[in-house]
Amino acid sequence: MNPMLQMALSPQANQPVENANAIEQMKRLQETICWLESSLAEAQSSLGRREMESQLTECKQQLKLAEKNRYLVDEASLAAYEESIQNGVVLSEQLWQDQSVAQLIEQMLQGQMTPSNFCRELDRVMQMKEAESS
Repeated sequence: MNPMLQMALSPQANQPVENANAIEQMKRLQETICWLESSLAEAQSSLGRREMESQLTECKQQLKLAEKNRYLVDEASLAAYEESIQNGVVLSEQLWQDQSVAQLIEQMLQGQMTPSNFCRELDRVMQMKEAESS
């Protein structure tokens, strides 16, 4: 099975995906923070110290933001996906290619059917299709 399809259909098999750019940014920021902290200890003038303290504060804030963006796909997103996919259905055909569904779509687009009636009718058609295939 295609790995992307397997990931979509098997959410329990998915793993968090790290953002390589965020990881690299975090590494650079941590190096900068270490350098600023060591330079701050050696700084002679109060003006230089204030500038370094300001830069240090800014780098720490940027590091917190980078840590928030560490993952492209995080554990919470995977958990939400796993929960929602349990309501999913894999269709064996394209719905809009079915004549009865195409008629429903056309009726709704022409204003002959409300969206809520469309949903009810589409649900009825899908239940009939499911019963036919069983």
